This record gives sequence, C-alpha cells and structure tokens, in this order.
Amino acid sequence: MSEAHLAGLITQAHRDTLLGAIAARAPKDASSRCAQSRTTSPAILVGTLADRSEVPEEDLQRLISWLRAEYRDEPGALAEREPRVRVWLRWLFGHAVRSWEEIPADLLIRYWEGRILPVHGMRAPSRSVRSAQSRRRAVSAAMQGAVELGYVDADSDAALACRKHRGLGIAEFASGTTAVKTAIDSWSPRGWPKSKQKALHAIVATVRSCVEAAEPPNARSARTWMRPVADLTASVYLRDGNLDLDHIFHAESVAHWVAADLKGVEASTRRTKQSVIWRVGRAVAPAVTQRRPRPIGKVKAPKIYSAVEEDSFRQAAALEWPKNHAEWKWLVGSTLGGGLTGVEAEALGPGDVAAVGAGRLKVHVAGANPRWVPIRADYTELVRDAVRETSGQRFMSSSVYGSAANLAKQLHVEGLGSLSLRRARVTWIAAQLRADVSLRSLRRFCGPVHKDTLDALLRQAAEEMDDDEAVLKGLGA
Repeated sequence: MSEAHLAGLITQAHRDTLLGAIAARAPKDASSRCAQSRTTSPAILVGTLADRSEVPEEDLQRLISWLRAEYRDEPGALAEREPRVRVWLRWLFGHAVRSWEEIPADLLIRYWEGRILPVHGMRAPSRSVRSAQSRRRAVSAAMQGAVELGYVDADSDAALACRKHRGLGIAEFASGTTAVKTAIDSWSPRGWPKSKQKALHAIVATVRSCVEAAEPPNARSARTWMRPVADLTASVYLRDGNLDLDHIFHAESVAHWVAADLKGVEASTRRTKQSVIWRVGRAVAPAVTQRRPRPIGKVKAPKIYSAVEEDSFRQAAALEWPKNHAEWKWLVGSTLGGGLTGVEAEALGPGDVAAVGAGRLKVHVAGANPRWVPIRADYTELVRDAVRETSGQRFMSSSVYGSAANLAKQLHVEGLGSLSLRRARVTWIAAQLRADVSLRSLRRFCGPVHKDTLDALLRQAAEEMDDDEAVLKGLGA
C-alpha cells in the first residue's frame, strides 16, 4: 500500500508507528513476498489501528434523530438500521478516520462487504449476502442523513458510492448487474382497469425513471414502489395529459389521486402508498413535494347492502348463465353469505365445504387466518348448488390473483351496479352483530377486522336496541 493512501486513513503519528512496525516485520527474502502482501492488506491495516477518536456525540444524536424521523413509518427498517449505524459510526471514527470529510468510498465498501477485522471485542462481520445487504442499507441511510445534515458533500466519493451500490449483493459487484434495476425494468401492472391500461405505454418510461431515481433499497421495494407511482402518474396523465414531474407530484395532484383512487381503501394501505409517493416525489420533484403526506383520518365503513339488495344479488347469481354459473353462486354465497375476502373465495373448492347440522353449512379457510366460517341461512342453497355443479378442485376456474374481484365486477345488477366485495363482507359482519353473535365468537370465525370498521358497525347495531334491552343482555355477565 502506498504512503499516500495510508495518509488518508491514519494520522501522521500512527502512520510513522505503523510503517516502522511493517518495516520491522517485513520478510528478509523474496520468497515471502506473498506473506508481506497479506501483512499490508488494507482490510488488516484498517481493522488493527489503535483508537483514534470517537464520533462526536452531538453528530451521533442528530443523525439518530434524523434516522428515526426518516423511518418513523417503517419501524422494521428502523429497527434494522439504527443499531448497525451506531456500530458503524463508532468503528469508523474510532479506527479509520478523523472527520466526515476523510471517509473514502472504498472504506465503505470494505465495511459493508465484511472485509474488516473486528476490534475491541467487535464481533467478526458475516460475509453472507443478507448481512452485507443489511450493513449496506444501514451505511447508505447514515450517509444520506449525513448529506442532509451537512456533514458530507452530496457529490463526495463516499456519498456517490452509497448511491451506486445500494441494492447490490456481494456476487453482483463483479458482474455489475442490479437486482433493483431488473425489477424496475421488468415490472408490469396486474389487475389494472382498462381505463388505465391505455395510458401504460405513455407513462411507463416516466414511472421507471422516477422509481430508479428514488433508489429503492432492494428489488422487493422497487416492485412495491412501482404500482403507486404508476397509479398516480396514470391518473394525472388521463386527467390532464401532463407528464411533468412537478405537476405529477404536486400536492393537489396527489390529493386528487387519493380522493379518486384510494377511496374506501384501508388507512394502513393508504399510508403506505402515500409514503411511497412522498419518497419518490422528494427524489424527483423536491420543490413541490410535501415534507410528509397529509394525515389520513378514520376509515369510513362502506354502506351495508339492504335486504332487498341482497335478494337481488342472490337472484342474479342463481340464474342459469351460459357459463360460470357455479362461480357466480359461489362468489355471492361465500362473500355475502360467508364474509370471505376475494382472495379467500378464489382459493377454495368443494372439499372445503362441510355440513354443520340442521341443513346448514360451514367453510374451512386456510392461509394466514385459518378458521371455520358459518354460511348464513339465506345463502345455504347457493353454496350447496355451487358444490354440486363444480367438477374441479376449485370453485374459480381462473388461478390468476384477483379473479374473484374481476368476477364481482361482471356481476352487475340494474340499479345497484357491480357487487362490491368489501360491502359484502361488511354486510355479513353486520348480520352477525344483529343476530347477537358475541364479539369473541365473531373474531374467531371472522378473521381480522379493522377497528374503525368494527366500531362503525357496532354503533349501527347498537342504535337498533333500546337501553332496557341492552341492560337485560348485560345482566348475563
């Protein structure tokens, strides 16, 4: 290693001491040159330096505060990054550099690849791809914070190295391939309405460039970010014919998209999508992007289907359609009659339906929320007919994700429109509450229900009772 390179890593005093030690340990014959090369390896030199200084406590606390604010909507990411950032900063300033300006790019890469020696009881870093990616994400987050806090120049070699190598695995450094870029370039929307499909060709290049500029940390994040950015861009393009980034990510455009496209979506999902828009907008249109997405209020429970409306959908499903008549019956019977989600309904088959007694049926749901679900009495015959008319292992002939939602859009009733799977599930929950099913039993066979939705339904059910009736039921406790 050259003296000039060593000077960038250690102080003058340590440099003289270290060079003297290396000279004393140098092999006397040429046959030991490979041993000499290993002795002066950059990884070993950096890993065995004596303590030099500690990271300024004020800098550390400001950087940790920035990190917590940056990832306050992503507690999992914060839990992964914060401890790694603390370890990295203490190692960096204690054993490698004296100031932020001295951080060399190759030192960052050696650290997150695990090519350093542990010091002062520090555990030897794992060389696995997963560990390297975790260290890289932490170091990249810390460098981003250092840039925003003014500690590091955004155009420095260290900052550029972090931006260049985010999302790469150890094996990918040699080949130069990027999993993130591959995910962005190969993305295509699933289940998009036809109204947006015609805009895809015009907007896809803009969407990909925006997400790439935002530098998602890994391929999974890249795929997750593409959909909300594409939805927003398509909404703006179809409404205004404008692909200017300042116009797309303007607060008014985002608010219009939220009101039009995210109406009725769960609050947690809306927060995630708005957070993605904020992160991407800050990268490509910082002048018009709000610091944080506007707060989202409570989710409003959708309107419950009336008894007349339910009867209309039952009659529509019972008609002998030219094809798929068993699918219609199962869709209505499992959603309005069993409260299943679209994903749950499309995954089941005749083998999942069982008799309970007295002519009633129950359905077994597997997956993330396994349970037995009772079918409401008015829908028993629909489900029974679906079982009898289905010859395959599943009720739905299509195995494409979202096929139940697409089928529901085709089940159109004059004056009511298409069947809403969310309204169907809420109607089923409301029917259970009106039948005085206990909350304990409901949670057992219903699965998770958003607290805002449950509160609204309980309030509606309570309005149908008078105080005396409620008190009498309460005396049973």
